[in-house]
Amino acid sequence: MRDKGTAFEKVSIEDFLFGYLIGGEKGFLDKFDLFIEMIVD
Repeated sequence: MRDKGTAFEKVSIEDFLFGYLIGGEKGFLDKFDLFIEMIVD
């Protein structure tokens, strides 16, 4: 289990932007889903 601090460190704003640039909207949404899952866990 990860705490929220670790989740925020692992998936940063830069990761969101990079995912968006590489994968377009779908890549961004995939990153966002992963981010939400890590916060919820």
